[in-house]
Amino acid sequence: MPSRLPAGAPDARGGTSVPAQLDMPAEPDRQGEAAQALAPPERAASSRLKRRRPRIVVEGGGKASGGHGPKGTAGQPGSALEYPIQLSKVQAPPLRDETLARDRLLDWLSVKIHRRVVLLVAEAGYGKTTLLADFSRRTRVRVLWFRLDRGDRDWVGFIAHLVAAIRVHLPGFGSATAALLRETVTSAPSLETVLDTFLRELGGLPNDPTAFVFDDVHLVDDSPDVKQVLRELLQRGPERMSFVFASRREPPIRLARLRALGEVAELGTDDLRFSSARRTRCGSSHPSWRSSAGAPRAGQPRCSSSALPCTIGTPPRCGHSSRR
Repeated sequence: MPSRLPAGAPDARGGTSVPAQLDMPAEPDRQGEAAQALAPPERAASSRLKRRRPRIVVEGGGKASGGHGPKGTAGQPGSALEYPIQLSKVQAPPLRDETLARDRLLDWLSVKIHRRVVLLVAEAGYGKTTLLADFSRRTRVRVLWFRLDRGDRDWVGFIAHLVAAIRVHLPGFGSATAALLRETVTSAPSLETVLDTFLRELGGLPNDPTAFVFDDVHLVDDSPDVKQVLRELLQRGPERMSFVFASRREPPIRLARLRALGEVAELGTDDLRFSSARRTRCGSSHPSWRSSAGAPRAGQPRCSSSALPCTIGTPPRCGHSSRR
């Protein structure tokens, strides 16, 4: 086996020194020697590499390829972030044609959407996402959408998706924030630095009524960084921007002052539950959803209330899925 040349030893072929970093990897009992052979600048570079933040990767969905490359039209988040953004997370979900409109709640949202905070808090099955998606396609208010999951508890990915959600409507938004997010791969700009830049750019948006929907907030509400971002958005976001939170429990952000000012509108379980007339309208259209005794079959998910089960595989007329 060829012997290893020590760092700086003459090369028999050319008389030049062999750099230490080109040596073969040190054997276990000589690792200390190899570490000492590193010059001071190389030790500093090695230390920086250890501190590098891992690249944030958000798994792409069916349209993920649309999120790569510059986009000059609305509807795509653009590429400057260098993150594979999953488009389904930053767009309102599509609805079936047979989705039943909940006119009373849609009218309520039309009036209350201009409050600073709108809360929809109920367990799964009450139609929170369906209602908001239906509202987003009817209203003239610009609706930004962010569907959260457990992977969004890291603040870098969270802010990257905030930028992507805005770029769906305004493709040129957030160049300074995107530059800082790219730096998190090789350096360590703080949350405060990136968030200040994002809020400054957010304040430069066109002064149109805007609602930012955060769906499934309960999946990230245990993250201190996410709570800090949401708190700063409420305090420093544009005056004409509302924040809509859909969750299985109330978000852990302080709302007492906004409630005292009348700036919080809320829908709870009782508000989101279908009326008896609506349950009859849905249920009578799908008699197969019920057993011969008229009660929900065992194991069926329920739609909006305990009286109406939803099928798996057959779209219910009310437009609700078993996830909401």
